[in-house]
Amino acid sequence: PPAPIEVLETEVFSLGDDRYDLVAKVRNPNQFMTVLSLTYQFTDGDFSGQTLTSFILPNEEKYIFELGASSQNQINLIDVEIKDIRWLRVGSVMPPQEYEAFQQNHLNFEFKDIVFTPARDTEISEKLPISKSAFSIVNQTGYSYYNMGLVVGLYNYETLVGINYVVLDSFVPSQERQVEINWTQNLPRASE
Repeated sequence: PPAPIEVLETEVFSLGDDRYDLVAKVRNPNQFMTVLSLTYQFTDGDFSGQTLTSFILPNEEKYIFELGASSQNQINLIDVEIKDIRWLRVGSVMPPQEYEAFQQNHLNFEFKDIVFTPARDTEISEKLPISKSAFSIVNQTGYSYYNMGLVVGLYNYETLVGINYVVLDSFVPSQERQVEINWTQNLPRASE
């Protein structure tokens, strides 16, 4: 049987107006088992978030999240319940020794020109606290991606201070895309 999914940390980011971004860093410790799908739900006392789905590749650490969760009661600490896990053994699809090359061929993206502009330095910061993230991403694979989701994290050194999500449509091989994300909440200092 596969080793269970590990929850490494959870975070709550207050957005104001009774809204929160809820985040959990999770890890699949299995070298040759993919989580095809799982459902998860954030909870805190009387609060229960949406039931959402995700996947986790072998040996992968990633963030699962609920953005803009609404709660009349303040959320300080959050738990995440993970259930309905569907596993797939890598060996049932390809020889396990080929998986690393497969992953490298399918997930080969270059990120460059990464810039974060805090609200105090943007043109409209006098009216609204809008910070910006910008970067370029290059699809260095031989594959096209119809709806490719990217999780964008802001860090103050090694501490996650904000999270966002963007989808790239029709991202073809060798294409370079410029991505800009607006952060419309007050953010703590971010270094990267």
